[in-house]
Amino acid sequence: TLELRALMLDIPVQDYKNERIDEDINYTGYAEVELTPEQYNNIENLYYEDIPKEIFENEFLLLKCGNVSRTAIARKGKINLIDLNRVNAMGITGRNLSQKFALYALMAPASEIPLVVLKGIAGTGKTLLAIAAGLGQSYGGKSLKENVYRNTMICRPHVLTEDFGAIPGDINTKLDPLMMPIKDNIEVILTKGGKEKEDSFELYKQIEDMFYSRNVEVAPLAYLRGRSLPDRFLIIDEAQNATPAQMQLIISRVGANTKVVLCGDPDQTDNGDRFHNGISFVAHKMKNDPLCAQISFIKDKEIDLTSLNHILKTGRKIISIGYFMAIICLVLLGTYLIKEWGILQIIGELLVVVSPIFIGFLIAWFFDPMVSWLQDNKVPRIIGCILVYLLIIGIMFLIAYLFVPSLLSQLREFVQSAP
Repeated sequence: TLELRALMLDIPVQDYKNERIDEDINYTGYAEVELTPEQYNNIENLYYEDIPKEIFENEFLLLKCGNVSRTAIARKGKINLIDLNRVNAMGITGRNLSQKFALYALMAPASEIPLVVLKGIAGTGKTLLAIAAGLGQSYGGKSLKENVYRNTMICRPHVLTEDFGAIPGDINTKLDPLMMPIKDNIEVILTKGGKEKEDSFELYKQIEDMFYSRNVEVAPLAYLRGRSLPDRFLIIDEAQNATPAQMQLIISRVGANTKVVLCGDPDQTDNGDRFHNGISFVAHKMKNDPLCAQISFIKDKEIDLTSLNHILKTGRKIISIGYFMAIICLVLLGTYLIKEWGILQIIGELLVVVSPIFIGFLIAWFFDPMVSWLQDNKVPRIIGCILVYLLIIGIMFLIAYLFVPSLLSQLREFVQSAP
């Protein structure tokens, strides 16, 4: 292309349209602020100029003073305290601070925060929280009058290709690949993350009824052109694959009392890069805007498979170090005993010492089944592991206390009486 040829000749180039974000996009939408005791005592009357950092509109704050803290949001020049413990959607609550902030922004009225931008890696709960908030305000009411929005509408930039002709069938058949991840999230929400057991057929009927009655509507992003969308909870999933022009189209399509939620990971875009995609463009342009709240889910603060794998690797390293130290101790102990007792007596002592260890290994063989049984009885896995470890150690000490002294004395007598 022309841009590549220019770069080869060391000619500076730039995009024709001003759609590229040339600065870093690490704005997270929330910050920790350390207050003085005087400021903390007057925490309900704080303004932007009282905070020792630059404050942006609709930025969430964790105000700390020593070991105590409060949560707040910056709005219209004032620091407003908020209670995150009461915020939930369809029984779903945030597991960490960033998810709780995001849920607060999602549940805020469209008149206060009509646009919410959620950025983060896969598996951090962006889409799940957005769908839960949408259902909670359009489906969770006891009557239609109690619902804030007409329905929850979910859009994606594309399914498999931008042109749906690659998939045979009518529009419903073409939308099936788009609807499957949405249905998976709805199933998690209705079962409270698997905590509540429901009949599979009844659950399937309930989810299908949501789509049939249009309480949940799924549509390709390209089909929004020309539509007016009042009273909707509109979710744009995988927004990093949309272009800035498509984002402008969406925002211009919304009507009165419509809330727009953008979910995506700027680092996993199929179109452009992290500085040139729809969600990065909107996040940059709407930063410090009173109509928009943003939350970025930071990788090292989320519970994901990567962090779990790191914990497992650390555990293996600790076990390897323990084995190495045990071998060194056994070598030193063996050298000392050979010098003091002699080979025959050492063999007898080792047989006695090894017997409870062998029994311990037999118990350890059933470690996973025992932990699984405890988990089935609603005991957390980490607590189950600790309990089983304590059980194994206790049995080994009990065996050593009851049997080892008498066996040692008998073996000593046998060794001393041997010719």
